[in-house]
Amino acid sequence: MPATLAMATLDAMTSQVATLDRTGRIVMTNEPWRRFAVENGGDQRVLGEGVSYLAVCDAVRGPEPDAIEARTVAQAIRDVLAGRLRVFVHEYACHAPSIRRWFQVRVTPIGHASPGRVVVTHTEITHRRMADEARTAAQRRFEALFQFAPDGLVIATSEGTITQVNHQAERLFGYTAAELVGAPVEVLVPGDTRSGHREHRRAYSALAHPRLMGSDAQRLRAVRKDGTEFFAEVALGPIEVDEGLAVIAAVRDVTARCELEDQLRQSQKLEVVGRLSGGVAHDFNNLVQVIGTSAEFALSHLPHGAPLRRDIEVIREAGTRAAALTRQLLAFSGRQVSQPEMLDLRAHALSLEPILQRLLGPTITVAITSHEPLWRVYADPTQVEQVLLNLAANARDAMPAGGSLSIELSNVTAGTTRADRGETASHGELVQIVVRDTGLGMDPATRARVFEPFFTTKAPGKGSGLGLSTVYGIVRQCDGDIQCDSQPGEGTTFTIRLPGVDAAGTAQAGTAGTTGDEEERGSGTILVIDDEEFLRVAIGRILERKGYRVLSAGSGEEALRLVETHEGALDLVVSDVLMPGMGGWEVAARIRERRPVPVLFTSGYADDNGFEHRLGQLDARFIAKPFTGVSLLRTVREVLATPDQALA
Repeated sequence: MPATLAMATLDAMTSQVATLDRTGRIVMTNEPWRRFAVENGGDQRVLGEGVSYLAVCDAVRGPEPDAIEARTVAQAIRDVLAGRLRVFVHEYACHAPSIRRWFQVRVTPIGHASPGRVVVTHTEITHRRMADEARTAAQRRFEALFQFAPDGLVIATSEGTITQVNHQAERLFGYTAAELVGAPVEVLVPGDTRSGHREHRRAYSALAHPRLMGSDAQRLRAVRKDGTEFFAEVALGPIEVDEGLAVIAAVRDVTARCELEDQLRQSQKLEVVGRLSGGVAHDFNNLVQVIGTSAEFALSHLPHGAPLRRDIEVIREAGTRAAALTRQLLAFSGRQVSQPEMLDLRAHALSLEPILQRLLGPTITVAITSHEPLWRVYADPTQVEQVLLNLAANARDAMPAGGSLSIELSNVTAGTTRADRGETASHGELVQIVVRDTGLGMDPATRARVFEPFFTTKAPGKGSGLGLSTVYGIVRQCDGDIQCDSQPGEGTTFTIRLPGVDAAGTAQAGTAGTTGDEEERGSGTILVIDDEEFLRVAIGRILERKGYRVLSAGSGEEALRLVETHEGALDLVVSDVLMPGMGGWEVAARIRERRPVPVLFTSGYADDNGFEHRLGQLDARFIAKPFTGVSLLRTVREVLATPDQALA
């Protein structure tokens, strides 16, 4: 190649090229070499032809990186010239004040074992070094994110071989990274799903795309090293690695969330069933009231020994049993009319111990313990008794060969405020009742349905399936909660928590009246309001038979019109609470705006949680359906005997 062509080629290069002779003197430089020397404050006298490159390198002093780099390059040139080193390649930094730069120096001999000259080439590699640094930094960031991610991360090849896991995956699955790397990903799924998992994995590898699995109603199961299973949510995504396409899986343990979702669904299902049963029970209650009242009225006109008397007594008894069934349905739905008061649960539970022991029988022992003074609760004593008796009866049936039942009472503190019905309550103070038996226990499927009405594991005719649903409804109506824990062969534990009330709370006045002469006749005008005609007629007959004058209205609107047109005295209003259109609360308030008349409400259905509060606002009395004629007359006499108190 002609010299001019060779020189033109060297000048066209981006690298800085110089040729050194045997002594290290520069004998030739290309244009980039000369330009670099000028740009960095030098000239031909410093780095140009005829200058000893070795002397320039040796002249750099100090321990700084530049001096070290210069001495390293000088020694490498001597080694190549002496034949001790074939080729020398080295990367170094040459930073200017305003820019970071990197170069690669390459020393190559011209000739063989003892070359007469060497070529020194300086090539700028700043872009490549910056890319390498960026890649290294990205790798460090990925590693940090990978290792400290809250989810378990697993990377596997398209063939299903695990190549990398993070610390959370080790904790989640119970394996070490060394145990998992190289293992098939199927070791992390239960044995009964592994074959299906392989098929899903192959299908995913064929068309890899981001995908979330195990959310919503879909339940994925994973398995730990010790064999325990858990519900998992898995996010899959393709990832490119040196070996080709791989899959990264983010695994999250959602067992707790699934359990909460199951509880929510169960609660919602019970709520729907409760509303349905409450509505049915409300209408059925009115029919039961008519049956019972009519039977009582008929019996009052039949002499003893009359042929039909026994048949009507059977009707009355059937009505009484139907009323008990209705009360259970209303208790489950949380709409049973209650008469709560400030209650000492410890004293109340201890008073029930003899009754519980008789109910359980001689083969079952009962123990009631309370290790501290309890906060009081605002609850209906009769309903609390119903809860404990129903739980005891259920425990008895679960211990046919005998056993033990324990009832433990204690104070607990919750993390949230629980408000009672208008009383002064301390934040988070709850009274806990733990009822534990040593019976047969329940499997998960049975435990999941234990509070459903009409669900029973007993033989036909042995139980209505309303015992535990009644307990559920009463506890909920008391603003409490109840949980069931049971395993086959390990007994059953029911945990009830009711809002505690501090000592500042005061019991509401009771509504029980004194027993009077049931044959005593009365006087006065009573307005009976009820949308059920048969019930309205039955109540009217009871009152008229005892000497009262009865006005009757089938709706709130009709009652208001009647009050406007009635010119005589009005001594009492007896009104149902729930009626189409204008309900009992509103009609009573509007009547009281016109006439200062006492009000007696009737209902077997609590339409809202403020039932007792509304009674207090209207200074009204209440009698629960279904009631007997005797109890109705007694309550009417009590209200009429104390009109000032009723209107206070």
